[in-house]
Amino acid sequence: MKKVKETSKNLEKKNIITNAFFKLLSQKRLVSRISIKEITDLAHINRSTFYSYFKNINEILDYWANDVYVTLDNIELEPNKESIKNYFTYIFNIVDNNEQRLRNMLVSDDFSFMCLKFIKHIRKRIDQLSINEKVKTKLHILIEGYFIELISDFKHKVVGNVDTLRDIAFEVLDKILNEIKTI
Repeated sequence: MKKVKETSKNLEKKNIITNAFFKLLSQKRLVSRISIKEITDLAHINRSTFYSYFKNINEILDYWANDVYVTLDNIELEPNKESIKNYFTYIFNIVDNNEQRLRNMLVSDDFSFMCLKFIKHIRKRIDQLSINEKVKTKLHILIEGYFIELISDFKHKVVGNVDTLRDIAFEVLDKILNEIKTI
């Protein structure tokens, strides 16, 4: 694979390929049913252009997920109520901004592990905070519960929308953070 520099034009090309992949995933529901030819046809690029940016189809998912993780890692997270609440707000915004892609991934039989990877990444950040272990545990439970509910909603349309889940999660988050006198 020829490595290309990360210019705005190259990022745009990667996003075109990624968008084509996610569109096909919504139709095919399994990554194994998607071919590189289908991606290149939908993205209006040739096969060699695809290989200039990605080694294989799974690398598209890694690219998309890595962008989310880098952004999460760059968000300031301090051991105080406001910072923790802002971090959770950002997590929920990621879901809002990527709802269709997440829906496509999570209804796919291959990709429940992406949600688990996302939860693990968030847990790691929470674990780095110097706060009470009881609070950390409750924050872990909250984020895991939220994503379990989200997967259920995506698969079965139980709740109906992400806003309802966000409201419930923030009610719980406020209770957790209010339990602590000095956080």
